Amino acid sequence: MYRSGIGALDEIAAAGELLRARGPGKLSPFFVPRVLANMGAGHVAIRHGLRGPSHSAATACATGALL
Repeated sequence: MYRSGIGALDEIAAAGELLRARGPGKLSPFFVPRVLANMGAGHVAIRHGLRGPSHSAATACATGALL
């Protein structure tokens, strides 16, 4: 599921608990990509071989809004 606004709060909370309990070495290297609101645009760019700037509006629910 893609989220907008500030990213995946459940992922951020779980990472915080893991960090406190087991230290930074146990934090997944995929943590940051999972919480970025612009990953939808990034996945589209990767799939189609697009290069250059990639942007998603991340203001409230605007990222998922259809125009």
